Amino acid sequence: MSPVTSSLDAVLDRVRPRRYLRPRSVGRRVVTLLRVLDLWAPDTLTPEIVPALARLARHPWRRPVDLWRGGTLSDLVAHLLITVRYPLPGFLMAAALSRERRYPTWVDRDAELAMALLAAVGRGDTPRQVVGALLPYPFTRRTWHLWWTTEGTPTAWGAIRAAQVAAAGGPSTLAGALAPTLLGGPTPDEGWWGRALTWMAGQSVEHDQLRAVVDYLEARRRGGHPPPTSTWSSVVRACREWHGRPPIDRMGPDLPLPRSGIASATLTVDDARWSFRELASTRVLVLEGWALAHCVATYVPRVRSGRCAIFGLLRDGERALTVEVRMPERAIVQARGLRNRRPSAVEEDVLRRWAATEGLAVHSW
Repeated sequence: MSPVTSSLDAVLDRVRPRRYLRPRSVGRRVVTLLRVLDLWAPDTLTPEIVPALARLARHPWRRPVDLWRGGTLSDLVAHLLITVRYPLPGFLMAAALSRERRYPTWVDRDAELAMALLAAVGRGDTPRQVVGALLPYPFTRRTWHLWWTTEGTPTAWGAIRAAQVAAAGGPSTLAGALAPTLLGGPTPDEGWWGRALTWMAGQSVEHDQLRAVVDYLEARRRGGHPPPTSTWSSVVRACREWHGRPPIDRMGPDLPLPRSGIASATLTVDDARWSFRELASTRVLVLEGWALAHCVATYVPRVRSGRCAIFGLLRDGERALTVEVRMPERAIVQARGLRNRRPSAVEEDVLRRWAATEGLAVHSW
């Protein structure tokens, strides 16, 4: 067996069970691409390229793959998707072939969007066709030109935000600062956020406050309020007040969650009273996340579906840790304190004692 064939077999063994190769037609096309790369560009064969090949396999190919005669992975994408003769936006290829995971909540969708945009403009779709199908409204002719000529951005949504900010007259640094926020990807209401971006572009935005302000503005949008029109400083003051109070008025109704059947318990360790209590309502989970500054409130769907149970650990009546128990395995898989700190040695001892009492497995903290 040749070294090249061994490399191909190793890649195939690692990628066959992956979910992003579904449906089967995509998986078959990815295997075809891997075999072509094995023949004409064996140096590119690594498991890391398979997600990009899966994105490529989901779009119609404009030329037969067996006519490709080597080069880079970008050359293969251009051979299969691009038929126009004019130059395309330079960032699209890099974004479509991205292997990085900057913000896991949206980065895979960003690369999918980049590949879809590359396929659309590569076959000659008009701006109206692309905006109607892939790009958010409002996307004017000026915004389109600025998006087409964007440089130095690593993501599709980064280029979209850069074009929107530039069209509104804002600084280029604002677009980069938006990347870690909700605006780093698609939003539930692009029209509302387009007006909010126009407002931001005219303000002296403090980048260290931007993430908190975006969260505050999203809460206002959900409440039916229009985008802001006042000054940045007044919005920051309102944002600090909003973040500083318990979120009872913005968490929705208090809904019960199914209980796990695991008993609450009280232990005495090192002269301290440690209490475990199951967090079995949506409001209790939100308040737990607010008090300890972590994301346990996002676990409501998992608890509701029975995939996990959440317990709070109190030391002498004060919140210490939030504990996730995976169900139905009854296994402790995570425990976090204030701002996601890990358990101390004493807290680990308390957790193990509780696990032994309740017959729980311990997988990790």
